[in-house]
Amino acid sequence: MKRIEKFRLINKYTIGAMGLLLISLVVSWFFTSEMFYWLFQADFQKEPDLIGQDREATIQAMLGQINNWEMYIDFAMRYTIYLFPIFALLPIIQFYHEKNGYFSHAFVRLKNYRRYMVTTIVKYSLISGLCITIPFIIYFSIGNMMIMDHLQDIGNYDIIFGENFYDDHPFLFFLFLATSIYFALGVTFGFMGCAVVLWTDKKYMVIVIPMVFYLVIGNLAETLGLPLLNVMQSVVAFNTLYTTFEIFIPLILPVIASFSAIIYKQMRGDYLGY
Repeated sequence: MKRIEKFRLINKYTIGAMGLLLISLVVSWFFTSEMFYWLFQADFQKEPDLIGQDREATIQAMLGQINNWEMYIDFAMRYTIYLFPIFALLPIIQFYHEKNGYFSHAFVRLKNYRRYMVTTIVKYSLISGLCITIPFIIYFSIGNMMIMDHLQDIGNYDIIFGENFYDDHPFLFFLFLATSIYFALGVTFGFMGCAVVLWTDKKYMVIVIPMVFYLVIGNLAETLGLPLLNVMQSVVAFNTLYTTFEIFIPLILPVIASFSAIIYKQMRGDYLGY
């Protein structure tokens, strides 16, 4: 692997994105599940409902109520869902620096600079997908070591595998979730971030524009009753009424918008070279 390829894959932005996503999942679960309250705040001497109860037995009983796959995932996503695109967009900041640095030197040495730019965009988009998928795989793997209980049915995202797949293989379901729709979400937002890079010299816009799209379109689609345009529906694919293929439909609009922006920039000849 060329040195630049290694640097694109392993740098402070990719490592930071994966680390922050994993931290977000754990912190969201820790506080939303009330784990923090029971471990550090529950006062068995002053709270009327807790006076006279055995502290250890009560805490064990309450923690047992949240020890299942559904709550493990739901609690982790309570806050993470609102930050989700950021973790796919952070790696694109390196693409921003590369476009404004290395690309200016590569322009005079490459025979087909336009193809090189497009190939680089694809690579960065895939890296964004990995930066989403890997932390989820780690988080799900941690859960697999601790959690035994689960529902028989969590939704329709596993419908491609037939009946009882989730009931028989909950951990495999979440691995499929991470490597399919979550990877696709990461690629989509990475692709959108790359399109933004071609149109602006302001680094913060790489994060701002896709986040505005994500939140505005999501809330607008929810208000208008158009869930299959709401990318947030794809983020909550762990508990959805939509089928395996339907949950990918919300990704079509941002992909088309990003592709159109890149093609139009290419037609103008800016940054892609002619």
